Amino acid sequence: PRTSDSPLAPLPSDLHIARTPEAIRASAVRRTRTPHDVREYLRRISMCPCPAAPPPDGGGGDDGALPLHRRSLLPRNVVHITGTKGKGSTASLCESVLRRGYGLTTGMFTSPHLIDIRERIRINGMPVSKEVFGEAYWTVRERLEKWAEDNRKDERGSTDEAMERNDGKEGESIDDNDSLPDLPGYFRMLTIMALFIFAHHRTTDDKKVDVMILEVGMGGRFDATNVLDLHQNFGSTEGYNVVAGVTLIDLDHTRVLGTSKAQIAWEKGGIFHVEKSEIDAIDDAHCDDERQDFITRRPSSVAEFDVHDLHDSGSNIGEDKEALDAVDSNEKGGSGAKVDEAKIVGVRITPRPPTSSTSSEKKDTTALVQAISRGSMPQSTPTKKSSPTVFFTINSNPPEVLSILRQCARNEGHGRTLEVVRIDDTLDYDDAILPKGSAVGLPGRHQKVNAGLAVVMCRALMMGMERLQRSGTGSENEKKGEDRLAMALAMAFWPGRCQTVAVPRFASEGKRAMNVRLDGAHTPQSMGTCLEWFRAVSGDCPRHKRVLVFHCGHERNPVPLLRLLQNRENQDEQEDPCSSQSVPHDKKGNVPLFGHIYFCRPDSERPSAIAPLSASELLSDAGVTIQHAAEVSVDDNGVANGERSKTWQETLSDVWNAIERIECGVDMNSKQSAQVIYGLTVQEAMDKIKQDLNVSDQMKEKKVRASKTAEVLVTGSLYVVGSTLKTLGFDEETSKGRLDM
Repeated sequence: PRTSDSPLAPLPSDLHIARTPEAIRASAVRRTRTPHDVREYLRRISMCPCPAAPPPDGGGGDDGALPLHRRSLLPRNVVHITGTKGKGSTASLCESVLRRGYGLTTGMFTSPHLIDIRERIRINGMPVSKEVFGEAYWTVRERLEKWAEDNRKDERGSTDEAMERNDGKEGESIDDNDSLPDLPGYFRMLTIMALFIFAHHRTTDDKKVDVMILEVGMGGRFDATNVLDLHQNFGSTEGYNVVAGVTLIDLDHTRVLGTSKAQIAWEKGGIFHVEKSEIDAIDDAHCDDERQDFITRRPSSVAEFDVHDLHDSGSNIGEDKEALDAVDSNEKGGSGAKVDEAKIVGVRITPRPPTSSTSSEKKDTTALVQAISRGSMPQSTPTKKSSPTVFFTINSNPPEVLSILRQCARNEGHGRTLEVVRIDDTLDYDDAILPKGSAVGLPGRHQKVNAGLAVVMCRALMMGMERLQRSGTGSENEKKGEDRLAMALAMAFWPGRCQTVAVPRFASEGKRAMNVRLDGAHTPQSMGTCLEWFRAVSGDCPRHKRVLVFHCGHERNPVPLLRLLQNRENQDEQEDPCSSQSVPHDKKGNVPLFGHIYFCRPDSERPSAIAPLSASELLSDAGVTIQHAAEVSVDDNGVANGERSKTWQETLSDVWNAIERIECGVDMNSKQSAQVIYGLTVQEAMDKIKQDLNVSDQMKEKKVRASKTAEVLVTGSLYVVGSTLKTLGFDEETSKGRLDM
């Protein structure tokens, strides 16, 4: 039935989600066609993704306007964000700045959701209502099904009809749509729904959405959000006023995106495409050379980059003076030492193509190499640009990433430049970007970098709006925004990222039983940041009251994450205020951080066709070998009998215990070992944690007058974070409004 709640059944069903290995493989084949497919779906529901001005002669309709299939109903202002870490936080910071600072009505699309699927589509920072979400789903679905039914009688149709459906776009093959399913997959459908809502939503005071903030789902180049063309030329009325940003890039989704940061950067840099139809040329061996010129070559597993891109990329490398001096010497025709590739972060240096250079240019090159060797970078001299800067990233990214992103901006961006935002997160503020005394509402020192990127992108968007409107309103909004910038940053909020929820001892009491600290960290780099935050906020909480709740998907190796979470800091022997005994140390004299570990099952997970590995295989991949007892039979891969039948949570428990035993030298039966529990749901784990803490307090209350509040860290994936927030009763206010169609 067509009700507001009814999309919750078909969306996660086989209608939109590939579950069988065959369906997953078929879906994977079309991954690189995703932008083309989403644009086709949008055309089928009369939402042309490519806005164009009406023809000068007024043709197209009786009123001189373009026909419906050539009009774009979408807001013209777009913030597009990708990256491995911080893209959701940066999106929320952009949303707060644009709404609270510049007074715009915002629409934001992010993923994944934590509790309710409607969290992915937000108006003015709040999830859309059930009514709006339901109406969008059924309207989009019914239009797509009607289009498919109308065209099923003649599956291929005439060439003219096919070209009309294809909107006359060159390079988008008619045959590409033959195998396109009637209904899009899960993430594609949600993306189309978000764009549909942003096009038709009206607030209670009848305001349209002014700006869309789109967070990439995975990668960027072949993502469903990568469908909106940028302005072709300075001052053009065609295309969208887009600013695109890339946050910190790390190794993640390596099975799909690549095994090196440079390869992942190539995927992320694909959002710099000016004309999204060019993306189809990447896998088209017959496309013309002119289109291939706008495509950056995908790096090999060993990244290739030009050391001379480092200056423009704002890199701060300076680890190897010998290697960089060799580059300079070779360019001058000298006999400098051969560059050792391994010395420059395992990256191959591509020589600069031979050009005629002046003496001043040679001086600049020498100064650059000397500056890099000192670990500093000279300030680049601003150059006159043919178009405004709309592509941004952060200087925290490594040199090979910055170089690939710069190439993508130059090639896919049709000659545009990449601006690297330099933020020092060790300072209280950076007056070049952030206003003095700015406090970012999102906890964690790393959020200052995300805030700097967000502010720069929002300023660039407002400049584009002023050019597009050709009026003075843009500058007025910009001035107001600058005055309210600090307030907008301070009020930003993003659930599940360095978030704290205080849990009372009993519902009728205000006294806290525990602080639940939640962060969806799932890469080693983000886990390190998460632990830095947790140590800061948990203070001197005793070990027996520090609890870890962990889950990560079986598609990733948990060993690097669990190694970090062992977190045995080298500290002096200290007394537990709730115990007469000293805190146990391992054989290296290090103190464990957690006394209790829970490996929990989240309420939901992404379906996967990949079989989980055993603990022996996971540890072997990480260079750790388990010595099984002589009576235990093992297969050719060193996997003990019965290991493969274990649940994923039990496997995580085995990995934790092995790291503790082998790398930390801790006897599992000693007091030095953490208490490990696996297999519980998040709800069951939270109930047990609270119960155990209350019992512990009752036993120790004679020794300690006031027991400290327990500290619980929930991390490893956003799925376990979402399940915990649901268990704790976390809820968000819903946006009000309607769809005007």
